Amino acid sequence: MTKKARKLSSKFIVESYELKTVEVDGKTTGQIKIIGKKTGPPSKRLVFHQKGLKVTAAKILYKNKKGQIEYEPARINHHRGFEEVRIHTASPMYGGEYELVIDFTHLARPPKKSKDIPLRQLFPSIDEPDVLTDFDVI
Repeated sequence: MTKKARKLSSKFIVESYELKTVEVDGKTTGQIKIIGKKTGPPSKRLVFHQKGLKVTAAKILYKNKKGQIEYEPARINHHRGFEEVRIHTASPMYGGEYELVIDFTHLARPPKKSKDIPLRQLFPSIDEPDVLTDFDVI
């Protein structure tokens, strides 16, 4: 049984998702590009919902007036009890525009795509009813 999921949309507001999936030898892997805005105080992690996924790599790009800063993930934690993936960095991330590219695999066969399946089973996301965002499959 999962613990009560926390509201993640107050920390990161998603503007768009771009999903790319590939199936090789019955194993589905994917890459998602998430563009959005980090809000709140500086922190050293970004948190997304996930269920049945394993994040294998991540790239975090912060865009500000002076240019771009790339943050190297220090570690990636999967918190199965909360159905979350947490991407930690060594230095603090400040509020502003971010672009994340996350590589992931499905631990089990992904469900057939349907409007009734939570996005967290398809890709790392913030799939809360008040902030649902359309996504593009490329």
